[in-house]
Amino acid sequence: MVRNTLAIEDGYDPSTASIRFYWRRRNEKAQSFMAEKKDQWLWPLHGARIGDRLVLFYCVVGPDHTPDSLGFKVQGSTAFLVDNPDAEPDHWHLRELAVPKNSWNITLGVAALQRDELLYLFAFDEPKHDVYLARLPATIAASGDLSQLEWWCGEMGHNWRKQDELRQAPASIIKSGSTELSVHFDPLAKRFVEVQSRGFGASTIAKRSSAELTGPWSSLEDIYTPPESKQREPFVYAGKAHPELTGDDLIVTYAANGSEKRLTEDMSIYFPRFVRASFAQPELVRILTPVSIPKDTKIRIGLDCDVNSKTSVDADEFSARTEEEITVDGSLVLPVGTPILGRVLCQQDPQHMRRRAISLVFDKIILSDGRQIPLVANLVARGGKVHALRGFEDISLVASTPPLPILAGKLISDCGSKPHVRKKAKEVETPIRQSSLVVSDWPRDCIGLIADEKNTVDLRAGDQVKIELTKDLQINPK
Repeated sequence: MVRNTLAIEDGYDPSTASIRFYWRRRNEKAQSFMAEKKDQWLWPLHGARIGDRLVLFYCVVGPDHTPDSLGFKVQGSTAFLVDNPDAEPDHWHLRELAVPKNSWNITLGVAALQRDELLYLFAFDEPKHDVYLARLPATIAASGDLSQLEWWCGEMGHNWRKQDELRQAPASIIKSGSTELSVHFDPLAKRFVEVQSRGFGASTIAKRSSAELTGPWSSLEDIYTPPESKQREPFVYAGKAHPELTGDDLIVTYAANGSEKRLTEDMSIYFPRFVRASFAQPELVRILTPVSIPKDTKIRIGLDCDVNSKTSVDADEFSARTEEEITVDGSLVLPVGTPILGRVLCQQDPQHMRRRAISLVFDKIILSDGRQIPLVANLVARGGKVHALRGFEDISLVASTPPLPILAGKLISDCGSKPHVRKKAKEVETPIRQSSLVVSDWPRDCIGLIADEKNTVDLRAGDQVKIELTKDLQINPK
């Protein structure tokens, strides 16, 4: 079986360009361009042209015979240096490079991006597919030496650290990313853009962005649904952007696969698909008269960063963006992507040291004209749970409201009152029980997410939650 091929496109506009594919032949049989090693084979990741050298990264894959598996598993990565990339690929001088191994199940080279004098390499882990960031001097990478890798370890981990200094895995920059993605810099938006397939099988192509490679990254936004995702037994994956190509705001590609039977019968699949992507400029909403978004309005938002009961500390700042339009009397007031700023509150239960409460306090919303408006809102909870949407997965978090202030030096414990049911807009809401976790400086009626021996608060960048205004949001003309 041919496990990998190579292609070169002549021209930058896919609608007029031509493409040539390359593979090896042995005994009149087609062979992979990069040869297999015993029971391991290589799948292409990404690469970078550095001067007159080309560095290519490949995923090392082996069989997986465990039940319900896809039949393969990732076993690391390797890389090749080409010192004559302008020659025909059949005549390339290839030298395999030593990619530093790690014990974290992190595979290096899913995307590569050269910025100034540095080559940034993106990586993913198994099985979560969180995304990590490494870097090294571009000239050293072009020499074939990858041993000087530095990993982003987060501000709490002293930023960048050499791999041989690490005693644990580096910090991820994106949670629940992908094993195939692209990252590029958009000079018009002045932001980095990550493109990937979202979901499995019937996937979409989605993007997110960040002002810095290290994040925080925005939540995923779907930009295209491949028609193959709507067909029977869909298997669509490998969404990536190609900023070097022309023809629209962005050219993206993806792969459409199928069962072995379909592969032998349907010659229309397993070829790269090219898609033109056009992006409307962010809408500037002009407020001409005073507008009030009423109390109790629910807004779906996507988090730009992680909030975790094990790593977040009191007063940590976070950001989010609206995932839906908010209109008043038929007029758009808050477009999709409106930024929200807030902070994290953390409290330890003095009676149970392993029990902790985390709350998201929403402070400001940033209008499209740049103004920051005070925001008073709370997480939406039902039946003692806050629900977050992570891709197609529903994440349920235990929630509690805070108690009354401390009285006579004693914490007021669970009130034990019977919950009542209130119907509103065809939605049944059950007020959640009060807890002894929070002391007097906790905002009254602010919902806390509970972490203990059995529950962890683990909200990730890209997760979507609902908030509810607890006070009218008043917006006046500028």
